[in-house]
Amino acid sequence: MTPEIDIPAARPDVAAFLAMLREGGAPPLESLPVEIARAGMRAQIAMADAPPVQLPVKRDLRVGGPGGEIAVRLYDSMAERE
Repeated sequence: MTPEIDIPAARPDVAAFLAMLREGGAPPLESLPVEIARAGMRAQIAMADAPPVQLPVKRDLRVGGPGGEIAVRLYDSMAERE
């Protein structure tokens, strides 16, 4: 099941991108094999013709999963949070 996204809470450029994805008729990313979902997102980002954004925080973490710990990567646009 695809979670609903509160588009009014998103930045206008993000809301427009999410609306484009929703209206495009493509299957939800979570329903696709990882390699195909990533390739599709890369293609859509290239179509947006926006420069890549470097995020100030990138942390490699481990979290508990059903079969033990799994590696995850946390990206954050804010270097510090209150």
